[in-house]
Amino acid sequence: MAAKMAATLDQLTGGGLVMFYDYGQQLREHRACHLAYPDDVHPRVAETVDGIRLIMNPWRADAAITASRGAYGVTDATCTPTPVRRPHPPIWFGETHPGTALDYRYAALGVTWLRACVSPEAAALLPLAGHSEPHLARTARRPAVPAPRAR
Repeated sequence: MAAKMAATLDQLTGGGLVMFYDYGQQLREHRACHLAYPDDVHPRVAETVDGIRLIMNPWRADAAITASRGAYGVTDATCTPTPVRRPHPPIWFGETHPGTALDYRYAALGVTWLRACVSPEAAALLPLAGHSEPHLARTARRPAVPAPRAR
C-alpha cells in the first residue's frame, strides 16, 4: 500500500516525490502505533530495511510479485501507477543515531542518508559524512539526490 500511495503521489507531482523514510528512534512513536520498541537499535534498523525493500520491489516489477522480508510480506502485489522516475523516486533515510549501521545498509540499497542535525549532539555526527563512501563504492551505486525543481 505504501508503494502504491508513494507512486501515485509521484505521478501527481510529475516526478516530484522525494520519499523520506525513518526507522523511528523515539519510543513514543512506537507506543503511539502499538509497535514493539526493542532496546537494541539493530532490529529496528533491520525492519526499516525490510520495509523499504518491500516498497521498492513493486516499483521495479513488471508483473505481480510475491516476496517476504523479515516479518513482512506481500502476495501478488502490483503497483499501478508506477513512479515517474525509474527504477524509483529518490529515497532518503533520516537517522542521527551513531552506531546503527544504517549507512552501510542504505548504501547497498542505493539511497541517500539525510543527516538532519537539529541539536549540538546531532551536529557532532557531521564528521561521519564521508563514512559511507567506501560502502557506496563497493556496491557501485550512487545515491539519487534530487535537483531543485522549478514550479
